[in-house]
Formats: sequence, C-alpha cells, structure tokens
Amino acid sequence: MSIEIRKVPTQKRAKETFDRILSIALDLIIKDGMNSLTTRKIAEAGNIPVGTVYRYFPNKKAILTQLYEKNTGSLREIVNTELVNENHEKDFKDRFYHLVKRTLDRHREQLPFAALEYVHVVFPETLDLKMDHRKKYNHTLSLLMLQHYPHIPLEKLFEYASFLQHVGSAALTYISHLDEGYEDAFMRMTREGLNAIITDMEAEPL
Repeated sequence: MSIEIRKVPTQKRAKETFDRILSIALDLIIKDGMNSLTTRKIAEAGNIPVGTVYRYFPNKKAILTQLYEKNTGSLREIVNTELVNENHEKDFKDRFYHLVKRTLDRHREQLPFAALEYVHVVFPETLDLKMDHRKKYNHTLSLLMLQHYPHIPLEKLFEYASFLQHVGSAALTYISHLDEGYEDAFMRMTREGLNAIITDMEAEPL
C-alpha cells in the first residue's frame, strides 16, 4: 500500500479540492475514529466523486500520511520561527518556555491533530515519517540551543533536544485524551525535563 499521493495539485480549484478531502477526513476521524475511515466515506461525506478522491490519494494511508505531514510541518514552523527570532537577550529557559506555550496554544487550537501522532500504530509503514519528523525537529531545536550554549558540540545538543522531544511526546498523551489536567501536567513535565537539561548543559566544560 503506497503512502505517496498520486498527484500534486497546482491549480487553485484543485488545491481547494485536495484540502477539502483532507478536512473531511479529519472530521470523520474525530467522529468515528481512524480505523473506520475509508475513501468512500470521505467521498460520501463531502459529496465528492470517489474518482476525484482517488485522483489524488491511492488509499486512506496516503490521506493519513498527508494529514500527519501537515500537522508536523506546522509544529516545525513554530520552532523555525523561534530559531530566527532576534530576541536573544532572553536566556534559553525563557525562550524555550515561550516555544512551549506557542506549541501548547497550537495543540489547543488544533486538538484533533493530536490523534495523528499515533498514525504509525495503525500503519507501521508510516513510522519512518514520524522518525524523520523527530529528527528534523530535534535538529532545529539543537540549533536554538547552540545560540545560547555555543561551547557544546551540536551532537550533544541533539541528545538534549531528543530528551525534550520525548517529554513533549509523553505530554501529548494528556492532550489526545482530552484530560482536563493535561495543561498542568504538560507544563510540569516540561519544567522538570528542561531544568534537568539546563543543569547538565551548564555543567558542560567551556
């Protein structure tokens, strides 16, 4: 089963149809769950010819993959924006908390996307995408750390970034289950993890 789309839309109307298919798919996932999603259900829910759905997507796996990439792409953009932020007079902890708050706000606004964090459970073939996203995210976060800790090798900063990434992924459990206490738990886990990381980074020899 391919996870690649068949055709990349270039015209305005085609892009609108493409995005509408993804939007309907996400609505159906919210309503009925990921396992029950089918291309035919998407076509029926959107009053779209099933052939039009297949024009872009060979199967539901390709649709889920596109949704996942859309989700992770917006998360990486948040980190990239903070990376080029010239507000370097703040220490790393302040900048990272600002980054966490922006990420948290984004999850709050687009809560349904949190379920896509587990798409690899349904389709193990998509695990490479998840790992690639984590690698890119961690690399960008490492560059952000490097602005404050230039004496630490990038490879070591990548290890620290990976740890913070795992903290964030664990916190997503609260988000995806709509636990009312998820925000406090998210911030507590992030604070504990960040404090441990900063203690280690500041202990690194110059």
